[in-house]
Amino acid sequence: MDAKFLLAALMTLLAKPASSAGILLNGYTHEGEWAGAVTLHAGPEGRVEALKDGDFLYLRLTRAGHPLSGADLYVGRGSERAFMVHVSSALSEDADLSGQTQYEAGVWGQNRDWTANTVTVYQEDGKVRVVNPEALEYQFALGKLPASGARLMFVLKRPETRLPAEADLLKTERWLPLDLARIPLREPGGKPSREK
Repeated sequence: MDAKFLLAALMTLLAKPASSAGILLNGYTHEGEWAGAVTLHAGPEGRVEALKDGDFLYLRLTRAGHPLSGADLYVGRGSERAFMVHVSSALSEDADLSGQTQYEAGVWGQNRDWTANTVTVYQEDGKVRVVNPEALEYQFALGKLPASGARLMFVLKRPETRLPAEADLLKTERWLPLDLARIPLREPGGKPSREK
């Protein structure tokens, strides 16, 4: 294995969180990184937690029993689907959910006002290797999300699983409600704010 790759991987794992909320979007949880997070969903299909700072919402998706190889996150406004973001070995966004998907259009890396860690794919000795993270960690600009009435649905890959399990792609009322006012505000450096 390439020594530069190993050094880069080690530095990523040991790095301290750099966002103002104290969250490093690398798919691995550091001590205290998600302290004070609100659990939006906890079930056999996975767990979703949330934090925010003055500018961004942070989501963490974990899954028990299966590796995280990718997910589509649908965001709704009230009863309407607004957009979908995709995370696997690449990031993409699909704002036109009624037309061509990012898979058909080949639109990758054109995400706006959000980012997330990816699933690492590399080649060694002529074989493709995959390093699945322990979590998918998302960062959204608060302005990208509806101020009220936001709803979320995750479609996890391999095996395909919906979160929440009863979610229907066409019925946002079965998606997870996201009340931004309920999400804890973090101070710079990652400490929970004393203000509510």
